[in-house]
Amino acid sequence: MEIGMRKLSSASALIFLTLISVTIATSEVPFMVVHKKASLSTIKSGTQRVSVTIDIYNQGSSSVYDVNLADDNWNSNLFEIVNGNTSKSWEKLDHV
Repeated sequence: MEIGMRKLSSASALIFLTLISVTIATSEVPFMVVHKKASLSTIKSGTQRVSVTIDIYNQGSSSVYDVNLADDNWNSNLFEIVNGNTSKSWEKLDHV
């Protein structure tokens, strides 16, 4: 009888967790994915150049608002910005 109660209790817990996960999966929430890639190259003068690319995606099920990106921790004594920006803002990012 004790084993039967454990199985019933385990089955109830599994059903409960399944219902919670379905509720969470169907709720509309933003989910930001950010990928930063840095690559190093040497140009003809022998100077090394670091190229940085940051990709931002909203993989959630609803839009996200007021997104701000700031990548301004580069030491100005060691690095010089040649092209591009270190910050960017978006009013709204739709889900993909």
